Amino acid sequence: MMIALPNQDRSWTITLFMPFTEFEELDSPTRLLKFFTQHFPDSIPLIGKRRLLADYFDTTPSTLVSIKVFQIITMVKSVPVLHLGYPLIESLLICFADILKNLKQMTSQK
Repeated sequence: MMIALPNQDRSWTITLFMPFTEFEELDSPTRLLKFFTQHFPDSIPLIGKRRLLADYFDTTPSTLVSIKVFQIITMVKSVPVLHLGYPLIESLLICFADILKNLKQMTSQK
């Protein structure tokens, strides 16, 4: 999955989500362009080949935040609105909170 979030200066921050093993396989410009042509063809003209190659090979992949379900349930009970400053994390937590609420309702109906 790839997302692009707008910045205040009208630039974009693009984030690519995939397992580390897949990042490791994209070890050359040819492999990277082939991957983007196959999975995200419309992004290449928007980003530009030179910029894509430079940014990709100048950046080190990092891990996502791990979240334990019990902690989310606690947060849902105690915090009505989650504001973390990072839109993606906030969106993910809200989504997880909704999923957990629905699961709780489904399991309590049995």
